[in-house]
Amino acid sequence: MAITYRGLKKWTLAEEQTIRKITTQYYDKIQERFDENSTLNVEVKKYSKTGKEHKYAISTRLIYDNKIVARAKYADFELNKALRKGLKAIQRELESGV
Repeated sequence: MAITYRGLKKWTLAEEQTIRKITTQYYDKIQERFDENSTLNVEVKKYSKTGKEHKYAISTRLIYDNKIVARAKYADFELNKALRKGLKAIQRELESGV
């Protein structure tokens, strides 16, 4: 199983490391159910309309044998929370349906 990222080039090094660290933690839990034919796609976007606060949007998809098995989206003003909630939603979807 592999992890692919979209949008990481726009992030600072510290933010990129946080994204990779949290994703890898959840990836290890998700990986137990699937073999090497699966891919976890993670797309991370940062929005800032005004002011100092940013909103982070996470879109995740688990692809197995070229089919989307699970997908989740989550947005929050904290990067860590958005990532964890988005990846946890994938886990819940897998537990309930796969």
